[in-house]
Amino acid sequence: MRDRLSYSSLFSYVPERRIPLHPWDRRDEAKTALEFMRCLKNNWPYSRGSSSIEPSKVVAQILVKNLSHWRSVFHGDVVLVPVPRSAPIRKNDLWPPFLIAEEMQKAGLGRVLTLLERVERVNPSSRSLAKERPSPKEHFESIRLLELSVVDVKNVILVDDLVTRGHTFMGCAWKIDEAYPNVGIHAFAAIRTISNPEEFKGFYDPVESGMITYRRDSDDCLRRP
Repeated sequence: MRDRLSYSSLFSYVPERRIPLHPWDRRDEAKTALEFMRCLKNNWPYSRGSSSIEPSKVVAQILVKNLSHWRSVFHGDVVLVPVPRSAPIRKNDLWPPFLIAEEMQKAGLGRVLTLLERVERVNPSSRSLAKERPSPKEHFESIRLLELSVVDVKNVILVDDLVTRGHTFMGCAWKIDEAYPNVGIHAFAAIRTISNPEEFKGFYDPVESGMITYRRDSDDCLRRP
C-alpha cells in the first residue's frame, strides 16, 4: 500500500472551537470560512452579496476561473470519484462530495464515476476528536469498490468536501490501488482544516501540490500543508 498521496484544496477553515476570542486580524475571514464549510456540508445556499448560490457550484466556478493554475491536476481523461460518506448511503441522503464532483463534471473538469461505497459506518472525521477518528486502515476496510471497469482510465481524482489529516483519502486510494495499481490517483478537497489558528492565512488559500503521508508505526496520516 502507498505511503504518500498528493492532494489539492481551494479553501481553508479553522474549527469554531479554535477561533481565538482575543483580537485577531483574520477572525472575520475565519468566520466566513466556517460559514461556507457549514453550507457545503449541508448544501445550504451560500450568500454572495445580494445573491445566493449552491456551495458546490462555487467550488467548480472558482476552479474554472483559475484553471491555468490547476493544469497539473485537471488534465486528460480524469475520473472524479466522490469520497463515500461516513455511513452507508440511504435513499435521499445528502452526499456533498458527489454534488461537488457533479458540478466539476458540468464545468468540464472530468467525469464522475462512483467507484467507492461505504459498507460499514465509521466516525465522521471532521466531527470527531483526534483519538476517535477512524484510521486509514479502518476506512479501507469499511469501503467497497463497486464492480465498474476503469481499465481505460489513467487518472483518478478523489473528491471530498473537507480534508482533516487525510485518513479517508488514504483509505480510498488504497482501495483503488488494490484493483487498479497502474491508475494515477490524486485527492481534491474543497476545504482543508487548519488546526493552528496562527497558520490560517485566509478563506481562499489554494494548495495545488500538497502531500498526505501515511505513518505505518502509528497507522495515521500527516497532511502538509
